[in-house]
Amino acid sequence: GFEPAPGPVAAIGSAVSALLRRLVGDVIDTGDNDELRLRLRRAGVEPPTATTYRAGQMRWATIGAAASLIIAVVFGGRTVAGLMLATGVGFLGGTVVYKVALERRAKGRTAEMRLALSTVTQLLAVLTRANRGPVGTVRHLAGRSHGPLGDELRSGVGWSERGTPADRAFEQLAKDAPDPGVARLFRLLASATSSGGNIADTLRSQAEQLRIEHSEHLEQMATKKRSAMVFPSIVLMVPVLLLYVFAPVPSLLFGGGG
Repeated sequence: GFEPAPGPVAAIGSAVSALLRRLVGDVIDTGDNDELRLRLRRAGVEPPTATTYRAGQMRWATIGAAASLIIAVVFGGRTVAGLMLATGVGFLGGTVVYKVALERRAKGRTAEMRLALSTVTQLLAVLTRANRGPVGTVRHLAGRSHGPLGDELRSGVGWSERGTPADRAFEQLAKDAPDPGVARLFRLLASATSSGGNIADTLRSQAEQLRIEHSEHLEQMATKKRSAMVFPSIVLMVPVLLLYVFAPVPSLLFGGGG
């Protein structure tokens, strides 16, 4: 059917949008498609493509520019140059907010993966010992798991079911993994899938090592927190001790009243 040509306003808007996307991608927040895909994968955003990243970035940049412009007008901005400056600052701020939000989300997911890793590895060891095979074991556990690590397992199973060789799927998960321990687990699964060996004992020993590392990490965090509390305690206690020690000094020097 006949489709009317876009009007001049729509054409200008499209050109400006394309220009802003190029400005953001080439100057403000550079990164190739693989890097942008990895940022979204680690943050758990679907679909993890460069187009998704840039669309989200432009959305936040537009929100930042609009908010900054409104604030400038409310507080008396009247000059064109001042309003343009405020809009530009808001635009840049929006792109930064989007990137920082993704990084924080990725850090949160990584922390959740670390917490679940030893338990998942132990369950994989138990299921593998039942001769399910690496792929069957992961498929069984992925259907019953929750959280970011469960999401990664389901991604690997999904890629395998859509035609990607299982060892390549696990190897890709290892490359995308934000934590060395998680990457080590996926590489072990990739190796077992390609060689066909039983990795139950290796998984069990890896789970034990992960538990030890987790315990050591908790002890280090507790030590750091205790150390961090020493300085505030000193700051609060020293003035009180000084008052207690030197309170009698005026009486001793000048004599007590009465």
